[in-house]
Parts: sequence; C-alpha cells; structure tokens
Amino acid sequence: ASVAEPTTVKIWEPVDCLRRVQMLSVLTEEELEACARMCKHRRAAEGEVIFGAGEAGNSLYCLLDGNLFIKAQKGTESNTLSQRILLPGAVCGERAMLGPYK
Repeated sequence: ASVAEPTTVKIWEPVDCLRRVQMLSVLTEEELEACARMCKHRRAAEGEVIFGAGEAGNSLYCLLDGNLFIKAQKGTESNTLSQRILLPGAVCGERAMLGPYK
C-alpha cells in the first residue's frame, strides 16, 4: 500500500494579512484584531473581475493564493494605461479605505 504525501494547508489569518498593509502599521495588535473581525474570506474564479475601474470601493484585498492581474485602461481595450500582476502576500484596494480616488 502506498502512503499519500502530506499536503500543506494554507489557513487564512486575517491579522497576518492586515499586518502587511503599510498604512495599518500604526495600529496596535488589539486594533488589528478588531479590524480582522470585520474581514471576510472570498474566493475568486480564474478570470473573474473583482472590481472595475471607477467603481466605488470599500474593500481591502489581501491575496492569499494565486495571482491577481490588474489592468487600468481608459475607454477601449487598446487604450491600456498600466497593468501589473500581484503575487500571494500582496494587498490592493487600500486607497478605497481613504475615500474617493481620482
């Protein structure tokens, strides 16, 4: 009989994610834990649009696994302003926490 190889299970730890956000670095451990209680775990399918340019944002995203492709464009697909790929451990959406961004 063969023995299955052990697998690594990633456990979602919201406080660890929040510690990565530079603008939250001034918070105490207690304050981070209070913020973490408001966090929700969300899974996105490959190719799913998480948020669109110009949409009102109210979320901070911590990428736990996979890659996140971000593209800023104005108007048509051929008018791409910038694009980047975020890797696990990255955060995005922090500007939405500060209010409208132009």
